[in-house]
Amino acid sequence: MCHWDSKEHGRSRVVPHIKTYTRLSPDMKSVAWFLLTSANLSKAAWGQVLSDRRFRVRSYELGVLFVNTAPQKVYNKECGMLVPYSLPPRPYSKTDKPWIADVKYSQLDTHGNKWPIETDNELLEIG
Repeated sequence: MCHWDSKEHGRSRVVPHIKTYTRLSPDMKSVAWFLLTSANLSKAAWGQVLSDRRFRVRSYELGVLFVNTAPQKVYNKECGMLVPYSLPPRPYSKTDKPWIADVKYSQLDTHGNKWPIETDNELLEIG
């Protein structure tokens, strides 16, 4: 898991609700394959084999697998494998904390608001 960053595309503050899985070369300059999908890494999304050998999928997801037919090319826009984030990705550290919707935050966000959003001293009902 890595931080979202997309400076090259001007989208660092716009985190998409997609999942991407990428096989990068050790030097981070070429892409072997890139999976763009709505599926996360769960049994519901990928399915599971039941005890009677049937296969159960609880969530139907959609994805597209892009395979680089010329992985020896240096990673760039011309190689046909433009990923939507900056390379190399920056992994989360042990001190990073996830943002959780039902936790109160005192730090202001990029719009100058605190979470949860308060109006007239009442919390908004989210969801």
